[in-house]
Amino acid sequence: MMGKAILEGKDPEKIPVKGDMGGKPCSPGAGMKQLPRVPLISWVQAGEWSEAVDEFHSWYAEEWVYSAKNVSPNAFALRIVGDLMEPEFREGEAIIVDPGLEAVSGKYVIAKNGDQEVTFKQLFIDGSDVYLSPLNDRYPVKNITGQNIRIIGVVTQKVKEY
Repeated sequence: MMGKAILEGKDPEKIPVKGDMGGKPCSPGAGMKQLPRVPLISWVQAGEWSEAVDEFHSWYAEEWVYSAKNVSPNAFALRIVGDLMEPEFREGEAIIVDPGLEAVSGKYVIAKNGDQEVTFKQLFIDGSDVYLSPLNDRYPVKNITGQNIRIIGVVTQKVKEY
């Protein structure tokens, strides 16, 4: 991961990817596609997100995460905290969230309530009822029908580091 100090004064889209070349920077070769990068932000920053925000800028993130998929300009990454979504998503893993995607039943979403508290759960829509469900069965499924809860974005992938 690249820290904020490394990115200061540089266009993050033009910083070469460090590869397996003895720590020397390398860039994608001819015909290779550069992976899109998204800022890894805090859960507090995710709670402050609004549709009025233009795409995230480098000062919002101390780290950047590469996405294996194309994402909208407002996409961002979060680091999992807690065991709410285990066993599929474990604490410390990063997820990429795309606010530009439609939240449909069965998708994993980032949602916030009126108090700006942010949560990561699976969305289920059953007729007029809407539910947010953790994967860990130690936690309850919440019926959010009629509540002041807004979907911030859809989780598009989990980033696994080795």
